[in-house]
Amino acid sequence: MLVHPDFEKDARKRWVRWYLNFAYSYAGEDSEKWIHYNKLEEEQGNLRAVLYWCKDQEHYEAVRDLWLLLSQYANLYAYWDDRLDWLQWLMEQSERRGEWSSFVKIIIRKSWLLIRECSSVSLKEADEILRRTWVLRDHADLCVQADLAESMARLQIRQKDYKDARHWLTVEEKLVIEANLEEQQHIRYFIPVLYHQAEIFYLEGEYLLAKKLFQEVMKSAEKINWHRVINSAQNWLADIAIEQSDRDEAQKLLIQGLTVAESSKNKRRLARYQRSLARWEKKWGSAEKARQFSTKAINSFKHLGMTRDAEEMQTLFDLP
Repeated sequence: MLVHPDFEKDARKRWVRWYLNFAYSYAGEDSEKWIHYNKLEEEQGNLRAVLYWCKDQEHYEAVRDLWLLLSQYANLYAYWDDRLDWLQWLMEQSERRGEWSSFVKIIIRKSWLLIRECSSVSLKEADEILRRTWVLRDHADLCVQADLAESMARLQIRQKDYKDARHWLTVEEKLVIEANLEEQQHIRYFIPVLYHQAEIFYLEGEYLLAKKLFQEVMKSAEKINWHRVINSAQNWLADIAIEQSDRDEAQKLLIQGLTVAESSKNKRRLARYQRSLARWEKKWGSAEKARQFSTKAINSFKHLGMTRDAEEMQTLFDLP
């Protein structure tokens, strides 16, 4: 193709455009496109090749658009170990270009990974980049600003500052209302507010209040078929049932939820179900099964870079 540079250039353009269209069809941020996991998995090598070629050629816009489509797949299903490197590059490139609307979106995704890691170093970095980005929030639309406020709330929850977390959830709620979205979109952006409010109640030991809100989360998520959130809320409800010593309810919720987590291939959700099953077995079942589930959960948490979750499981089950 070197003999015909124009032909190569056109072919590369078509190649990039084809994979952008492919990612648009089968990946994305909120959609329940995990059912297309196998299609994405089959093309994973080509998708990464496109990203690397575009990066080498300084085709920032193509890398940005493709990565924003693939980020959820890379984070929850495939576990690409170079995710932070890509986000760092995109952060630097969008900042250099003064493309602040994209910069805010990229920071939200980078902070999501840093908060999930939950080490003292990663939480400090998340705090620094989020507070810096909040000043730039007006460059983004109200839905993205709501996502940014949610990231601030998630950070404060991990830092156990529940008062500040509630402040940011109030900010998020106001932004969602101000956005004046149509019903389906309003539900989608209001669910995280309820979800994190419920999470805080659980962490404070207010299990009745947490249960009520997680049930609301499930009902809202069912209205828009947001199955990933339904599965997550079900896990929390199982944990609440364990805390309330409701053996049968906890077991029912965990068996149902584990099946969905396994079929969706969401590695993070699966690890959390394994953690809950380990707790259930420790309380009512087999010590051996508890150890098996806890070992699986710890290995998954480590693989996903979820440092604190792995350490807490090792402490809870006295594992090396």
